[in-house]
Amino acid sequence: MVENIAVGTTVVRVTAHDLDIGDNADIRYFLAASSQSVYGDVFSVDELTGDVIVTGQVDRERSAVYHVMVGARDGGPEPLVAEATVVIKVDDVNDNAPTATVNTLTASDTDVASVPEDASPGTFVGHVIVRDPDRGASGRFNCSVIGSGESHFRLQRMFGAEYHIVTSSSLDRETQDSYQLGIECADGGRESLSSVKWLRVDVTDVNDNAPRFDQSVYTAEIYENNYNGKFVVQVRQLLLLT
Repeated sequence: MVENIAVGTTVVRVTAHDLDIGDNADIRYFLAASSQSVYGDVFSVDELTGDVIVTGQVDRERSAVYHVMVGARDGGPEPLVAEATVVIKVDDVNDNAPTATVNTLTASDTDVASVPEDASPGTFVGHVIVRDPDRGASGRFNCSVIGSGESHFRLQRMFGAEYHIVTSSSLDRETQDSYQLGIECADGGRESLSSVKWLRVDVTDVNDNAPRFDQSVYTAEIYENNYNGKFVVQVRQLLLLT
């Protein structure tokens, strides 16, 4: 059966036979105690028909195979019981989108990173771990950068499920001091699922600008024999974008 099968679906019907007659051959089916404690929230058994019925969520990521013990009890004064194992294999469906977690040198599972403005292309920003518990193509994925940081950052694949975020061009904090960087991951399922992890990358300042006056030459006139402390002229620093 497939995971996420609808509640109320009959998976299989078990049948027991009893050569006695009357009440001694009146069979009732039930979920054995060992299976009731483990799978009672997922399966039940119709006591009259022996149908094994889905009563909860079937999730392959929880269990790919269920070994369900079904009992049959006759109606005799001293009931006799038989048990059989029903092996239920669960086929995967693409029900999980890949999810990304970002770790930096200073923080784990974060949504904020930083990089100095004088960082050269290829500078490490963060480590990305992607998880998708589905199987096959549904569990394989590719990730890319979107958002305002798309032209300044890129993903460098390290292993099957791990990437490094690195700079791809020069940065200037005086031009832009922060970027919203989206890590979009899409799986290869027939009906592809995707997710986006957003990361704010702050560009930290380095001392790369010398102070400047708003003009190179100032001219002022004063009367001779002026007193000490007389205002002459005001010089100003050129206002730069910070």
